[in-house]
Amino acid sequence: MWILQIFTCFTFYASCVTGMERIVGGRDVEIQDFPYQLSVRLRFKHICGGAIISSSYGLSAAHCFKNTGLYSVRAGSNFKDFGGVLVYLQTVILHPNSRSVHRYDYDIAILKFSIPLLFGPNIQPIRLPNRNDVLKPGMNGYISGFGDTFTYSHAGSRKLRAVEIFVQNIQFCEKKYRIYGVVINRSKMFCAGYLYEPRDSCQGDSGGPFVRNNTLYGLVSLGAECGDPNYPGIYTNVVAFRDFIRLNTGL
Repeated sequence: MWILQIFTCFTFYASCVTGMERIVGGRDVEIQDFPYQLSVRLRFKHICGGAIISSSYGLSAAHCFKNTGLYSVRAGSNFKDFGGVLVYLQTVILHPNSRSVHRYDYDIAILKFSIPLLFGPNIQPIRLPNRNDVLKPGMNGYISGFGDTFTYSHAGSRKLRAVEIFVQNIQFCEKKYRIYGVVINRSKMFCAGYLYEPRDSCQGDSGGPFVRNNTLYGLVSLGAECGDPNYPGIYTNVVAFRDFIRLNTGL
C-alpha cells in the first residue's frame, strides 16, 4: 500500500502508504522469466500482485483483501487482463494478526486456488526461503507486477514489468517513514529500492514478489511516493512467516 497515498486516502499508501500497483523504472518482461507471477483480482479487476508457491497455493499481501467479493487470480500471462488462466480463490487465509493495530507487521495472505494450476513454461512455483536465510543491505532482488509506473497514475501496466532493486539499510528506512507514523518491525519487514534513480513498486503491485536467487524473500507491502529514492518500498519478510505458511499449506 502507498503511505503518502494513505494520508491522502484517509486524510494518507497501504490502502492508499497505498496498495502499490505498477513497477516504476522497469521494463516489459516475458512471463516465462517470471512464471510465478499472479494478478490478484476482485470482481475480475486487477487489484494486487501475488506469487505461486505450489499448484494449490499462492501468497499475497493481507491488505489486498480488506473488501468482500469474488476473488480470482490470473496466472501464466504477460498481460494483466487476458491470456493465461483465470482461477477462482477457494479460500484466503489472512495472518491472524493482520487485522490488528500492527497489521502491516503481518501483511501476508495465503491463497488457496479452487482448482490446481497446471505447470508449464508460463506457470511455475517460486521456491520458499529457509528459516535461517538472512537478507542484508546491498543484496539485490527483482520485483515484478502490473502496477502503476508512477505515483497517482491509477492506470496500471497492461503488460508485466520488472526491475532490479536492492535491500536498504533498515535504520535509513525507519528514519524516513517515522514522519508517517510507520513503525518498521525489523523481524517481519525489510525495505528495498534504488538510491540513484527511480526503481520501485507502486499502486497495484501490492502482494507481488521480491525474488532473489529464484527464491521468494518478500511481498510488496507499503511505500510512499513511487520511485522516490528517499523512500524505499517496505516488504513483508517471507522468512519470518515460514511457520505460518507451513502450518496452512504443508510447504
